[in-house]
Amino acid sequence: MAKVALLIGVSEYEPGLNPLPSAVRDVEAVYDVLLHPEMGGFAASDITLLNNPERQVVEIAIETLFSGRHKDDLLLLYFSGHGIKDDRGRLYLATRNTSKTQQGELIRSTSVSANFIHDRMSESRSRRQVVILDSCFSGAFAEGMSAKDDGMIDIREQLGGEGRAVLTSSTSTQYSFEQEGQDLSIYTRFLIEGIKSGEADRDQDEFISIDELHEYASQKVRELQPAMKPEIYAIREGFKIRLAKVAPGDPRQRYRKEVARFIHRGEISLVGRRTLDYQRTRLGLETTEAKAIEDEVLEPYRNEFREKLQQYQQVFTELLERDERITDSDRHDLQNLQQILGLRNEDTMPIEALVTARFKTHQQNLQIYQQAFTTALRQEYPLSAASRDRLRQTQQQLELADRDIAAIESQITAEVEAYHQKLQDYQRLFFTATQQEYPLSEATRNNLRQQQQRLGLTDVDVAPIEAQITTQIESYYQKLQQYEQAFVKATQRQHYPDDVTRKQLQETWQTLGLSEGDVSAIERRINAEIETHQANLRQYEQEFTEAIGQEYPLSAFKRSQLTQHHQALNLTAENVTAIENPIVAAIKEHRQKLQQYEEVFRESIQFEYPLSDATREELRRFQQVLELNDAETAAIEAIIIQSSSEAESRKQQERIRQEEAEKQRQQQEIVRLKQQEAEKQRQPEEAEYHQKLQQQYIQQPSPTKFTKSAQEQTTQPTQERITRQKFLKWAGLGGVGLVTAVVGREVFKYIPVKLETFKFETVTVDEKGQVIKRDPTKQAKFFKEDLGNGITLEMVKILAGSFKMGSPPGETGRSQSEEPQHAVNVPAFFIGKFQVTQEQYQQIMGSNPSSFKGAKRPVEKVSWNDAVEFCKKLSQKTGREYRLPSEAEWEYACRAGTNTPFHFGETITTELANYDGTSTYASAPKGKYRQKTTEVGSFPPNAFGLCDMHGNVWEWCQDTWHNSYKGAPTDGSAWIEDNDNENQLLRGGSWNYSPGYCRSAFRYGSTHDDHDVNIGFRVVCAAGRIL
Repeated sequence: MAKVALLIGVSEYEPGLNPLPSAVRDVEAVYDVLLHPEMGGFAASDITLLNNPERQVVEIAIETLFSGRHKDDLLLLYFSGHGIKDDRGRLYLATRNTSKTQQGELIRSTSVSANFIHDRMSESRSRRQVVILDSCFSGAFAEGMSAKDDGMIDIREQLGGEGRAVLTSSTSTQYSFEQEGQDLSIYTRFLIEGIKSGEADRDQDEFISIDELHEYASQKVRELQPAMKPEIYAIREGFKIRLAKVAPGDPRQRYRKEVARFIHRGEISLVGRRTLDYQRTRLGLETTEAKAIEDEVLEPYRNEFREKLQQYQQVFTELLERDERITDSDRHDLQNLQQILGLRNEDTMPIEALVTARFKTHQQNLQIYQQAFTTALRQEYPLSAASRDRLRQTQQQLELADRDIAAIESQITAEVEAYHQKLQDYQRLFFTATQQEYPLSEATRNNLRQQQQRLGLTDVDVAPIEAQITTQIESYYQKLQQYEQAFVKATQRQHYPDDVTRKQLQETWQTLGLSEGDVSAIERRINAEIETHQANLRQYEQEFTEAIGQEYPLSAFKRSQLTQHHQALNLTAENVTAIENPIVAAIKEHRQKLQQYEEVFRESIQFEYPLSDATREELRRFQQVLELNDAETAAIEAIIIQSSSEAESRKQQERIRQEEAEKQRQQQEIVRLKQQEAEKQRQPEEAEYHQKLQQQYIQQPSPTKFTKSAQEQTTQPTQERITRQKFLKWAGLGGVGLVTAVVGREVFKYIPVKLETFKFETVTVDEKGQVIKRDPTKQAKFFKEDLGNGITLEMVKILAGSFKMGSPPGETGRSQSEEPQHAVNVPAFFIGKFQVTQEQYQQIMGSNPSSFKGAKRPVEKVSWNDAVEFCKKLSQKTGREYRLPSEAEWEYACRAGTNTPFHFGETITTELANYDGTSTYASAPKGKYRQKTTEVGSFPPNAFGLCDMHGNVWEWCQDTWHNSYKGAPTDGSAWIEDNDNENQLLRGGSWNYSPGYCRSAFRYGSTHDDHDVNIGFRVVCAAGRIL
């Protein structure tokens, strides 16, 4: 009889399978036991040891093990490594070169099939076959353990057979583990231990059979790892196969064996204690010697038990630290862990009580430290060295580790830093807001409240910030106001400070601690007011000089205009007096000199005329004394000489007329006497003539072509009274085609027009003159009037509508003449797209009076009479009625549906209109002062498509001047009744006037014959006359 063993251990694998370091050590330990003569009794030549073999080597060794054997031979196959199942649940033993696909499927040709082993065992003649598989059938299972593999393998079916015994480290559906930190796997470790210690010899027959070895190892494995359930599969008497002997030993070894039998849960039971005491006496061992053996045997069990307790304590502690309480789910998991570790309730309850008590104490200490740290941070941030030392002492008293307080300090510090960051953010927001405006508006305050809520800050949090900044700002603003008052006091907002005053002001703001930028802002603002004031003074001085040069003394109307001007320019009565008095005084003085010269000259020509050289020389010296120029004296002399000549001439003509009248009277008396004499002689002859004429008339049936019938004589006066306008109305102007009629001796023609559409873009600005809207979709209808020589006049159709005429209360620059604001209904009409140009005026009138020459520039220096004459000639040329617009039509067309000061919006800029850009309106910036007209259409149109309604040149209207709108018509017609004077209306402002004069509602006026360089016009054509 032979005893042959094949020991296979595979620790190294291809990628996809975890390495198993203990597998090779397992086979080496089994080899030592089998080779021991007093235990295994195997010959070295009959033991084959394969470490990390490949599949072919394994199969050859297995086939060699089972072939050529005798019936009584004992054959042992031991395998430690991975067991793998395929998709049909068949078992394979993994070798060094066993591989899996990328999908995790086994490549069968690289592993040893259980069927192969079964076939080789069935073919063998040996009836004592033992297979020990220390393997499982899945991957890693738990921390600290390495799983070998997992599966659903039927061991009896695949490795069963007559005379066979199969030991497995777990069931066909369980895991088999190697314990971390141990040299051998759990199952093999207790197999070796059972043989070496002899403790597996349950029946004390000095032999260890398969079933005894299995019982011992199974018990030990389940005590250490309850999840593992080693199994034995035996056929017939296979479980009685004797695998090893109990090595004879000294009493110490036998006592060790007895100790191992009575160990339970790492301790010796009460009954076992009595039994071991008896065995110690029987074996003749000393108490100390027996105690040493017991400690040595118990130590591994005690260590394992303590490790289990520590593991349970660690898990329980981690659960408490995570949630601070044990949930039902946690309790269920703990019970599972308790069963897996083989612990009883009495083992775990003291652990839980101890950990819970320690945890509560620890938590309380953490809370105490957290409160102390929070309080310290609220008192000062960041912490000083002294505060940090006090906190370290608190930490030591509370027995807290650095890692414990690190989390607390990190969290609280982060919260405090975040809180302080939020405070800083709000401080920055509040400071920025106060820099932009102070005091804060309600809108800004609401926005800050929203930011405060977004930052999660309370009113208590932000109150100190706001109070500090507000106090600083108010203090600084008070200083700014002090400086502004000093600057205003020094300049009166009317004149710039001199060098001495400037030095004093500099000392003032430096003493107040003001920044140069803030001081410059104050001075720029006040200097701008001074500059505006100076410009207004110059403008008013120019206007007054021009006005008084045109008429002196000034009329009430002109004085009213000047009053409106100086009010619009924000000039005081003192300012005006200071300007006017020197000018008036100079004019009075000059007029007195002229009057003196006139008196001397009149006296001179009364004594002699023409004047002698001596008299002329005396007059010249008198002229030099009076500081008069030659033109002035020449004009005086011409007027006096002409008036004297005209008076003498009138006297002479009167004498001649009287003489001629007397002669004529005498001649008429002679003629009358002659006629009386002739009448007496003609009466008989005339009676005879009438008789003959009557007879002739009776003979002829119709009158001659030179004779008019009674009816014709009756209707003739009526025809002569038919005007051209009435004829056009009777002719029916709504038809299409050429209408021609003869009325009296005049021929009138009417030619319908063809309306076209043009598109344009409008612009809207805010009070700062910034564009806030552009609308490129606007369009309007118009027709072109051909004036000849390629020159046309574009007339835009204005639809009928209603609007508020005049300015509303509160509009900057508003005067009493613009009130009351009232509703006006305006019929449809056509109006010039542009102001009448110089080429258009030249084409109709044959002349161009303008100062700023240019074909496309507006005509200027035209009086109201000139404009009316232009309309008359244009009407005659075109057959359509052209006229000046009524004041209501003009303002309706200018506003184009708006109610703001300008059709552009709240203000205008020199990018939108031509006016004196050195002055401003609302908050618009200063702009260009072009000092001349610009070509029409150079700027954006209004919503009706009309250009230059603001600025460029004043535009004449039909209406006469009225001081207000009281009693004004509301049907859009011109107001020419009950006028206050003979002045005509002007609208729109000009290139030489400030923007306030260019407002839609501003009214101006001048005399019929004013040929000013600022005045032009545009024309209107009644819609009913052309459609």
